[in-house]
Amino acid sequence: MDIKTKNGRNNLDKSKNALAGKGISIKKSFEEKGANEPFQPANEYWALFEKSKNPLLMIDGSFRFIKCNDATLNLLGAVSKDQVINKAPSYFSPRYQPDGQLSSIKAAEMISRAYEKGQHQFEWVHKRLDGVLLSIKVNLTAVPLKKEKILLVNWQNITENKKAEETIHKLHQAIEQTNEIVFMTDVNGTINFVNAAFEQVYGYKKGEVVGKVTPRILKSGIMAKKFYEDLWKNLSGEKGMNREMINKTKDGRLINIHTSLSPVFNDEKKLTGYMCVQQDITEKKNSRKEISCG
Repeated sequence: MDIKTKNGRNNLDKSKNALAGKGISIKKSFEEKGANEPFQPANEYWALFEKSKNPLLMIDGSFRFIKCNDATLNLLGAVSKDQVINKAPSYFSPRYQPDGQLSSIKAAEMISRAYEKGQHQFEWVHKRLDGVLLSIKVNLTAVPLKKEKILLVNWQNITENKKAEETIHKLHQAIEQTNEIVFMTDVNGTINFVNAAFEQVYGYKKGEVVGKVTPRILKSGIMAKKFYEDLWKNLSGEKGMNREMINKTKDGRLINIHTSLSPVFNDEKKLTGYMCVQQDITEKKNSRKEISCG
């Protein structure tokens, strides 16, 4: 049995205090060293930071970059980290963001919000050193570091996605503004899109026809059954079609239509539906009849 004497207890307490004192000294020394020297994370984490394929940076309380990885240099067209370190985010931005705000002011707002909330995500237009603009999804995460917090910055380049979205938007606008009737269906002929010209010519609002099968809405009752059988036979064979036909409007009028039908495929070459472009040629047909009668 161990018997602790008074002196033994005093010696044990002194040893604990000594160890605790050393711990405090080491911690204090580490913090003092960290306050005067650049931030150096543990080797394994630093390796992950450096080797990440995503551009990663760090921002401190000065609202400037204090660290960046090689992926950041590649994205910005820089050759040295000295071209990035100690620069504010607005340095790599156009003067104004798309919403009209000054980049310098808005950047400070985004950083402040991240510090307040602990995390903040948003889209930003950055500028490479060669002047090329980039659309970036920015993720800011507050990370405790000794006596202060820094922001870990993760950039995701979405420039190509934005260009694709812009192209789709322009195409949609063009389809909406054309005088030609345009509508789309799924593989079963159910309408999933109509443009403004469709509404104007046929008299139906989009909400009245989307989700309805095309022939049931527009069928005039004049075209032979074989016409529709041949139509679907061509479409089932993934072939397009150009023909004249007679359709019926919402108010019951019969109109002559020139129809161009084309199959639509996805990236895997799988048939996803059909696109129909039509012209109302009723007046043209009537004019020809009048000329013939004359």
